[in-house]
Amino acid sequence: MVKRDYSSEQVEFTKLRYLLHLRYCAIIMVLIVMVAMTFSLSTDDQSVANYNFAATISSIILAVVAILFTFWDVAGQNKNIRQMQNIADNLSSSVEDIKLLEEISINNMEELAKYFQQLTDHLENQDDKLKKFMEVIMERSSTDEKGEKSVSLEVIKDTTHEVFETIPRLAPLSSLNFSERPEIVSLGKVTEELSNNIRLYHQLKKKQQNLNDPNKRRE
Repeated sequence: MVKRDYSSEQVEFTKLRYLLHLRYCAIIMVLIVMVAMTFSLSTDDQSVANYNFAATISSIILAVVAILFTFWDVAGQNKNIRQMQNIADNLSSSVEDIKLLEEISINNMEELAKYFQQLTDHLENQDDKLKKFMEVIMERSSTDEKGEKSVSLEVIKDTTHEVFETIPRLAPLSSLNFSERPEIVSLGKVTEELSNNIRLYHQLKKKQQNLNDPNKRRE
């Protein structure tokens, strides 16, 4: 005896096929019963009148249900459209905030580059001044009895004042005020808000597609 191994997909397909057969068999049986009742009761005027009245009432009830369902569906779609519009506005605002933050970051980088350039020039100037200071000290130094050169404290003070006093002071880095500008938006907050809005937008869009799809709506 051969043992058959059925996969879960094959079993599921077999169940769906049997269910489909059961459905159209039931539909055929209902049609047969309706045709039989129609022929058997066609000669009875009272039965025909009752069936006509029942069909009319059923049509009215179904029409009212369809109208109510249409109103409910339209209201839900309008709500989703408003939410999607709000999300679109939030996304636009977030994009503008990111652009503003990018512009501010570029400006700050330019200011920082200028500051480092000033710092480099300042250090180069200090190096030149230091060389000049040593040259002046050597020129103003005196020779003692042993033939060794010495420099007095007064000469050093005067030379220091004369050489280094002309160097311009470098502005402190804190004067750039990178973190104190009120227009700077937190990048982490903007990014998180943008991500949440995009996720909610896709959820509403998928819900809108499901409402517009009659097959999914019946399910």
